[in-house]
Amino acid sequence: MNSMTQLGTTFAALVIVPLSDKVGRKPIMLLFLYGGAAVYGVLMVLGDVEQTGGFAYYGYCLCKLFAGILGGSKTLATVCIQDIFADPKQKAAKSQATMPLGVLGAAIGSIFGMIMFNATGRLMSGGWFSMGISLFGGLLFTFRVPFWLPPPKDSNAADKLQVQNAGFDPNTVSDHSTAFDMNACPKELPQQLYRQILLASFLDSIGTQGLFSALTLILFTRFVYFVENPSDAALTSFGLIVFILIGLIMAIPSLGKRGAGFNAVLGNGATGLAQLILIFMNQPAAFLTVLYIGISFSFFSTVSYMPMLIEICPPDQRGKVTGTYGAIGNFTGFVMPLLIAIMSDYASNEAALAICAVFSFLGFVASLPLVKRFPGKIPEVKLSDEEQAHIDGDPHYLSAAEINKINKERMAKGEPALNMRFGDYKNDEPYLQLIQKLGRRDFRDMRQHVNEMFDILKAGGPNAEALSRAARERIVADTARFDAGEFDEEAKEMGLWLAKYLWYNGHGWNKFTPMYKVMIMSAFPPLPRIDQGAELAEAMPAFLGWLDDEMSLVKDDPWQSYSMLDKYHTLKLH
Repeated sequence: MNSMTQLGTTFAALVIVPLSDKVGRKPIMLLFLYGGAAVYGVLMVLGDVEQTGGFAYYGYCLCKLFAGILGGSKTLATVCIQDIFADPKQKAAKSQATMPLGVLGAAIGSIFGMIMFNATGRLMSGGWFSMGISLFGGLLFTFRVPFWLPPPKDSNAADKLQVQNAGFDPNTVSDHSTAFDMNACPKELPQQLYRQILLASFLDSIGTQGLFSALTLILFTRFVYFVENPSDAALTSFGLIVFILIGLIMAIPSLGKRGAGFNAVLGNGATGLAQLILIFMNQPAAFLTVLYIGISFSFFSTVSYMPMLIEICPPDQRGKVTGTYGAIGNFTGFVMPLLIAIMSDYASNEAALAICAVFSFLGFVASLPLVKRFPGKIPEVKLSDEEQAHIDGDPHYLSAAEINKINKERMAKGEPALNMRFGDYKNDEPYLQLIQKLGRRDFRDMRQHVNEMFDILKAGGPNAEALSRAARERIVADTARFDAGEFDEEAKEMGLWLAKYLWYNGHGWNKFTPMYKVMIMSAFPPLPRIDQGAELAEAMPAFLGWLDDEMSLVKDDPWQSYSMLDKYHTLKLH
């Protein structure tokens, strides 16, 4: 019967929720709320054996199907929250609130259903509570959301609305051919990345369903104790709710700290591992312990994919993207319990768990490429008063985030990029460790900026062409200025900074010049040059690869320590 509801919610997420992109969110939400109330009213009649006799079972299943079809309010609420907030981080954080609230609502609904059943002795009496809640939600949405408007008709208008909310001017016009406003360009959905997220989500859903089936099906077929003690079996559902909440309490903060990509990998890996361990658990207490821990950690991946989709989704496709994502979870919820039951009957429940574990590990593999694309929050660099004073007094210092923001604005106006200088090494020498700390943060800032550009390129279309053209023309112009000697003074300053750093840190660069040239070439390998005909779509992955290699080399200790060990001496060189 639960599969019938999941089948209905799959249809709702795939077909009805995307309609809100065209007709607006409010009409579809009211359809779900008032329609759901009507279905619960019919359910209390058709599902009552005393009133419908042998048709009650079929009537109940039919109503459960329609309850699912008109049960897309949770998915649509996520879309509505995305419409309200302009900041992608706020969109993700606020959207995640629907998950713990949904779990809490399910727990409250179960409690009230049991109370009404005990009070009336009628199994369907809990439907009055469900119908009343749906009606209340419909009335609340009707009269307390007067500002609700249909979404913008095109993604350009939608993005301009968000750009205005963020404080940018979306109407920047320039006669320069090098102008390209990344902040105001219409957002396109990067299809390859979108499919990768959906694939990882689909595999994760299959694995997670394997864990839940262990509680509802395998627990009762493997342990006779729970069949003979139904009251204790009911307590397992209460424990499930507790550990789901524990999982959410751990997983949601981890999204900001470690990133959605990390969460996806951790959740899939933990789910698969738990399923493999459950195969060998023959004691009820040990089985439930592993099961609950596995379910808690499975929510690390469960909460990770929606923030990814929010980040890449154009405003005018939110209903479609969110609905498709919801349909994947609902479809696996419809299919997997049936398949696991069949596998348990004709093979064994151990085989069912093993197959689900395989899908979890496939989800683990599919999520690995998402780790770098969706990293955690860039940590703030804590500075002493002296360090802060040094930065404030340095005319050559701007963070990567500040430089990227300035250059976005200059690029939108067709102006050349801002050039920074190295400054005097003697001024930096006491603060080399500070430069290391700031550099680690700047590496991650730069990667996010390049990811933003790469998403535009991967989406293709006029935006990608305009970005490629603007980048090529700007780099060609800068190369011409470099060849003409306009950067000679800055180049000499950089060379002197590097020479002093090497000399004053024990490197005799003027004694073994080929060796030091090789070290510099190793640190800065040749990348595809756009000014010599390489495409931006070719140069960008190469730059990202180099950036990732450098980020992996940068450690908390600004210098790697080298040990030289021989028969007579033990030296520690820095």
